[in-house]
Amino acid sequence: MFIYQMNSGSIKWIFKFILNMKKTSKNQLGIFVVSVLVVIASACSNTKKSNISSKGTSQAESLTDYSARGTRDVEKEVARRMEMNLIAKPTKEQLAFHDLELGLFIHFGLKTYTGGSEGASPLSFNPKKLDCEQWMEVAKSMGAKYVVLTARHEGGFCLWPTETTDYSIKSSPWKDGKGDVVREFVNACRKHDMKVGLYHSSWHDSYHTKWQDADYFKKQGPEVQEKFTQMQEQQVTELLTNYGPITYLWFDHHGCPGYGANQFWHRIDKVVKKAQPSCLIFGADVWITGGHQGRAFYPLWYAQNTEDGTRMSRPLNKDKGNPWGKFYRVWEANTCVSGHWFWSGGGLRLSLDTLFSRYYESVGRGANFLPNYAPNPDGLMPPDVVQQAKEFGDTIQELFSRPIAETSGKGQEIVLELEEPVTIKHVVIMEQLADGQKIAKYRIDAMTTGTWVEIASGQTVGHKRIHKVKRDKVKMLRFVCLDSLAKTIEIRSLAVY
Repeated sequence: MFIYQMNSGSIKWIFKFILNMKKTSKNQLGIFVVSVLVVIASACSNTKKSNISSKGTSQAESLTDYSARGTRDVEKEVARRMEMNLIAKPTKEQLAFHDLELGLFIHFGLKTYTGGSEGASPLSFNPKKLDCEQWMEVAKSMGAKYVVLTARHEGGFCLWPTETTDYSIKSSPWKDGKGDVVREFVNACRKHDMKVGLYHSSWHDSYHTKWQDADYFKKQGPEVQEKFTQMQEQQVTELLTNYGPITYLWFDHHGCPGYGANQFWHRIDKVVKKAQPSCLIFGADVWITGGHQGRAFYPLWYAQNTEDGTRMSRPLNKDKGNPWGKFYRVWEANTCVSGHWFWSGGGLRLSLDTLFSRYYESVGRGANFLPNYAPNPDGLMPPDVVQQAKEFGDTIQELFSRPIAETSGKGQEIVLELEEPVTIKHVVIMEQLADGQKIAKYRIDAMTTGTWVEIASGQTVGHKRIHKVKRDKVKMLRFVCLDSLAKTIEIRSLAVY
């Protein structure tokens, strides 16, 4: 195929030379062979670039973009892309993570006591009433299925007795330096059937480096960088070998810019996959949407292309994904509900109504939702957090635990028949994602008086799409796929509430 990448001048020159080979000297023949090899190498390089760009942002058109060219063009494009298997597919771990939907982020550490002072003394850390099981009660009451704890934040202070540094709880007065917050957290998670997530800010460690300076390691030299990298690798290894199965490692600033950062993150990710291959990585397997506002962008495609063409680096279109991207990543929306991530004197930053809105704008658009609650200096969730979490969870349970009716199926149209005319308030659609995300445009029709009436529409469905509707005397509901990345789509669930 590479010959098609050659320009016409190169091809004409080669054929002209062949026709005159009888007059060719040995030196000229040698030059000819070298020249042909150069042309072939260049053509192969161009082919490789072309193949990459065909999956890149510039070529990442949804089928809607082809509609103006005619039905035949759309069908040809579908066939080509399906034949090339360009739809990114999730791992079984990513599919399971989709189903968790709601998590709880917990920022707790030295900053709980110091307000964020860099290099603060470990002597400040002393949660006299620490109760990780109370944290799990909060998580359970709000309906969370996984919990993520800041095992080590950007300041470098470790919540476990690491062997890599004395800047950890073993230098604190809590339990005379013999405590282990990570251990108590992990044990509480398992006791209350919560999946374990640990946050580790590997590259940002202000106690051991000046990460704010992008050229820090360039100035310090390779030996300093290697020593730092090995320390971070060992910390991650400790977390993955001393505490049993970890579902999720939340690597803040994964893939960030900085001298040597790209190679650093590749090494860290390899440590994770070697120690626990099924552990999900924030960065390689999961990515943030909405910039800490708790909102997922829409439409939302799980497929992504990355900055360096590997699954270990940041996505090119970081907020919305790319329907024809090479790598599959679950989107997660997080936001700060209490504290300024860490405890900052009490009080809630988001009202209950706002928290509900964020749920619709995250889970309701196909992303996971990870709101943050901050324990106080005693190591407890304050009463206002406990109350809000319960009210939130109770309401979500009341709204979505018992569907009026539900169905599933394959095809461009799925019809849900109701036993009797009813009032509906929500329509929830779930796409079957095992073979990748495919739905690009759809509408929802309801039948009330013998005719179909459109009541909702959208673009992507993904893991879950929630529509708030208000319709009386609905007899039937119909899902209609108007555009997709494949000829056959499958609805995992079509339900009304």
